[in-house]
Amino acid sequence: MGLSTRQHLTVAFVRSEIAAGRPFPTTRQIADHMGWSETSRALDMLQSLLGKGLVRTAGNKVLIKGSKRHVWELVEDEMTP
Repeated sequence: MGLSTRQHLTVAFVRSEIAAGRPFPTTRQIADHMGWSETSRALDMLQSLLGKGLVRTAGNKVLIKGSKRHVWELVEDEMTP
């Protein structure tokens, strides 16, 4: 399972955030880190990583507005070298 450069950089960012004791970054944080202006690009990236088994959804979080968003997790056993 090969990763593109952008996929690798995204996973590295997520891992660094978690290692620093912070929660899984939001799509806005991922987009900002990667230099993307739209959060949809970060969501597309997470969807591609989901397809490769590197992340998973841990359910949905209901927001105050009544909308829902995915709660993401890294699949650690797949990520360790």
